[in-house]
Amino acid sequence: MRQVCAGRADNICTDTVISITERAANEKGRLSNQKVMNERIKNCIFYIKFAITFLEMQIKYQKMKQNFIMKQVN
Repeated sequence: MRQVCAGRADNICTDTVISITERAANEKGRLSNQKVMNERIKNCIFYIKFAITFLEMQIKYQKMKQNFIMKQVN
C-alpha cells in the first residue's frame, strides 16, 4: 500500500482510504456469507422438521395398527 498524502485537503492518506474501502468490502462479503449460511440453516431445519413429522406419523400409524389388531384378537 502506498501512502500519498500530498494534495488532499482533508489530509486523509491513500492507505487510509484504501483501508476503509477494504474494510467495507470485507464487511459486505461477511454479511453475504452470513446470509448464505442462514439460508442453509433454514433449509436444514425444514428438512429436520419434515423428517420428525414423518416419523411421528409412522409411530401413530403403527400404534393405530397395533390397537386395531388387538381389538380383533379380543
